[in-house]
Amino acid sequence: MDQVLRGATDPMLNGIPVHYYALMLFVVLDFIVAAVAFAKPERGLALAGGWSLLRIILQLADLSQAHAYMFRYTQFADYLFNPASPLSTSLGNPPGVPAIFIDLILLFELAIVILWKKGSPSKTTKS
Repeated sequence: MDQVLRGATDPMLNGIPVHYYALMLFVVLDFIVAAVAFAKPERGLALAGGWSLLRIILQLADLSQAHAYMFRYTQFADYLFNPASPLSTSLGNPPGVPAIFIDLILLFELAIVILWKKGSPSKTTKS
């Protein structure tokens, strides 16, 4: 469990940890996209590829939220993407949390995007 993410609340929304709940929503959407991809493989790869590309962009854009967690951008990038960072453990997380999970998710998403692009028919080829 990421203690930093769970503890970061939005004062404008009565102290609700919005980022934490948004992450849970993304996980639910991940499972929905995966279910559709398996149920309808002919369209599922495009859906999964597009969703994965969006998720990669959003995870990299997440760095812009460093100030909300009282981090500098470089510290936040280290916290999010470096499993060997001592910063996460000093903030109450087990070693590697959240970085190891984010890195694995990014690798899976990148693999899906590559499969999507390789599986997409070229616009220049005619059937």
